[in-house]
Amino acid sequence: MKIGIFGGLFDPPHIGHLIITQHVFDEFHLEKILFVPAGNPPHKREYSPYETRHAMTEQALAENGNFAISNIEREMPDKTYTVDVIQTLKQKTEDELYLLIGSDQW
Repeated sequence: MKIGIFGGLFDPPHIGHLIITQHVFDEFHLEKILFVPAGNPPHKREYSPYETRHAMTEQALAENGNFAISNIEREMPDKTYTVDVIQTLKQKTEDELYLLIGSDQW
């Protein structure tokens, strides 16, 4: 499968997240977009609790069968870095992974 990986703080998730990921899904013929709420991001100090952000993101994705949510960063100790998340996901699947990033990360 071709899976897009879209990480973020999602505090809160918003329509911009959904619009851009749907566009990328369609444009690159992906089979799924996996949203990965940040666990303990190194670049932020204040944010809502993980469980709150995960629940909000899950609710935002509920009506789109092409989108799924991961709780991988909940399990990761210390600061969570994208490279570590991708390496961990890659160990768990043989799917093709495509990293999606927002303009704030570009």
